[in-house]
This record gives sequence, structure tokens and C-alpha cells, in this order.
Amino acid sequence: MSPRSICRLSVVALFLTTACRSKAPAEYPAVCVSQLPEHLEHSKPDALPAQQWFELLFKGYSDGTGQDPVDCSGEPVSWTADPPSCVDQEPVAQEVLPRAPITANDLIVRHAGGEYWFGWAPYRRFENGMAEGPIAIARLHKGRLEARAMGTLRAYTTRARLEVRKLGKEHILTAEGEYCKKPQDCVRGMRLMWLDRQRFRVRPLRSATVRNCLGPAWFPLVETFNVQLNARWSRVLTRNLALAFEEDKIIIDEHVTVNDKDVGQPSLPPRLFREAQAQLTITIEKGELLSAGHSLWSAISMEDGSTELPAPPTVDTPQ
Repeated sequence: MSPRSICRLSVVALFLTTACRSKAPAEYPAVCVSQLPEHLEHSKPDALPAQQWFELLFKGYSDGTGQDPVDCSGEPVSWTADPPSCVDQEPVAQEVLPRAPITANDLIVRHAGGEYWFGWAPYRRFENGMAEGPIAIARLHKGRLEARAMGTLRAYTTRARLEVRKLGKEHILTAEGEYCKKPQDCVRGMRLMWLDRQRFRVRPLRSATVRNCLGPAWFPLVETFNVQLNARWSRVLTRNLALAFEEDKIIIDEHVTVNDKDVGQPSLPPRLFREAQAQLTITIEKGELLSAGHSLWSAISMEDGSTELPAPPTVDTPQ
């Protein structure tokens, strides 16, 4: 077993058990369970019919989710918006309506380590490429599919990677995925959620010093902003993020470039106007995601994105 597999297994084991004074830790009870038909009792979770996962994820599921579904624990399947006081707000996403009936294509199953598996049913689709639905970590145990932790996740779904990571004494869910407007036009992003015992909860980023709300714990790994400066020049601002997970913190390296392009001469390479780097550190304390350091993106996109270049001077040609 690789060190990465051992790490994933130990993380899952940690949040599924409670500390006590006995030699062996006591296990949390299952959030909810779904009895499997006898012929499926020995199947792997990723080989189960989607119907079995939906019966676990949605309370009272039969052939559909209904207009206001709740998950198997009785909690509404709905996304918690960040406080209005946040400096940055996640852009409002319009849901793609009408909703199509939920099918096996709306189920994502990923291995979580050991005998545990993620099941995610992102049945609500949004115009910005996000999708939302109930998520669980589950296992097959004594002929039942058991949910060990539950929540509602909104993120990209293509090539999704789901992991629970230990951060100091706390645990977080990382959900990384991709959205492609066209085959060659794809973006990736990562969502962070706090694992509160057996519940995945939305928590915004807060300043590590004054604790004011900075914005959502959502990280586009590549972000591009285009602006037309004048009739001749266009400007492209690009931010790249790289997240590194350490024992008690997340290190985010931010790289911002600003390039100007002569639209009248498209064959010429863009000229570099600005390049900057920054590093942020995220820790978690009592369920709060705390960010130390300052992102460059908002300031640079506001300053350089609103810059207006004068039109190039007109040269009089002798008659």
C-alpha cells in the first residue's frame, strides 16, 4: 500500500471514530443506512446500481427527487450561501431549467480509502458549469450501504476528484473538478468544505487576523479576464493557483500575468505588462477557514483591467 493510500485510509478512520479512554476508539453510528437486495450484498460500491445510491442519498427516494428533496438524514439538499458581508462573493449562478429526471449519469462514485467510498448525486445544474447535490462517504457493511458522513456539495463534476484531508486537528473535503464549454476550452476549480463530525459544511474564507469574511472557499485553478483597452490594444489578465497540502495548513501559490495584445497585428506575440506572485496560507480553527496573506488578483484585475491606454498617435503623412 502506497503512503498516499495509507494517509487516505487513516484520515477516513479518524473522522469515523470518536476518541475515548478505552484502548479502542468508539465508532460513530451511521448517519443512515439503505438495505441492499440479497444479490447485491457482496458487490463493490462502485458496481452498485445508481438506484441504490439514490435511495441512500435522498430520503424517500423512489423514481425522482421531488422539488425540495432532503438527504437521508433529513437535512435539506440546498447550498448555503456565504454571508453578504464577504469582500468577494461567488458569482450568482442561474440554474439550468427545467431539471431533467435524475439518472445514472447524475451519480459520481469515487474511492475514499479502505472500504469507504464517496457517492455524489449532483442533480442540479447551473449555467456556470457547477452542479449541486447530496454527497456521502459510505461503506458496505452487513448487507447495508451505510452513510458515515453527509452534506451538500456544489462544484465542477467532470473528472471529479474527492478527498477528505486532515488539517491539524480538523478535516476538510476537497472537491476538484473540471468544466468544459468546448472540448479545448476547459477550466478546473477546487471547493473546500469543513467536516463537522459527520456533516460536510460550507465555510467561507476569513482573515486570520481580524476574522472578516474574505469570500468563498472556492479556487479556480486558472482564471482569465479580458479587456479591450482601446481600438488597437487588448489586455489579458491570467491567474494560476497551485494548492499544496501540508500537515496543518494549505499553501496557495498565486501567479498573475498581464499581457497586452496588438489586435491590429495578431501574428505578433503579446507583450508582458505585469507579472506578480504571492503566497497565501490557509489553516482551520474551530471550523473556520483562516487565510493569512493577501491575494493579488482582485487588486490587479481592478487596477489593470480598468486601465485605458490612449490611442496610438496619428502620424501625418506628407502630401
